[in-house]
Amino acid sequence: MTEQLDREERTREGPAEERPDLQQQPPAYAASHAGADRPPEAEPQDERRRGALDLIVDVVVAPAQAFRYLARRRHAGLAFLVAFAGILADMATTRTSLSLEEFGGAAPPGPVATILSALFAAAVGVPLVAGILHLFARLLGGKGGFVLMLQAVGFSLVISLLAAPFQALDRVLETDVIGAAAGVAGGVWQLVLVVMAVREMYRMSTTRAAVAVLLPTLLGLGFLFFLVGVLMAGLAIL
Repeated sequence: MTEQLDREERTREGPAEERPDLQQQPPAYAASHAGADRPPEAEPQDERRRGALDLIVDVVVAPAQAFRYLARRRHAGLAFLVAFAGILADMATTRTSLSLEEFGGAAPPGPVATILSALFAAAVGVPLVAGILHLFARLLGGKGGFVLMLQAVGFSLVISLLAAPFQALDRVLETDVIGAAAGVAGGVWQLVLVVMAVREMYRMSTTRAAVAVLLPTLLGLGFLFFLVGVLMAGLAIL
């Protein structure tokens, strides 16, 4: 009886390779229960905190990694600043092309009015668009939150900053070609950025993310065309 108890005690206190209960468990379980020390896992590259400028550049040159990083970090304030700067740049380049005749002889909006308009668009328009896209993303099975979509929309407007110099050059040369090309290319690339952001942040497939972004966009355009048609029909009757 004493010898049997001694064998059982040696079995419980022996090394992991001699203990049948640990040999039947996964390696991680056996190592932790045998007292073995595991080296800490290296921090992934995209988990390291990035500066504001680095993050903005990454959104342009490495969007998948940038939005994967933003899925774990909160930079809503920086996203709002990027959106404001992009909207302001777009409004400023548009304002420079407007003549007095297009305002009925009145002076075009000044710098202060342009800044206030851009601030209002960023404060109201960006959350509104983000809320609509967030709703569609959740309906299609996305797992992200509203702040993530707010960051996606805000950072995607960095494309307006890149397109602004081309828009300004088009106004100087008066070609209407460079600005149009920059506008189309910028709009398409902005949609691509939002799709990639939804895919990474909401843990969705590319197809579902594209549907979540394009469906409300197409519905909004359809509604806009409907309103224009109704307005034109009303004017024709009058």
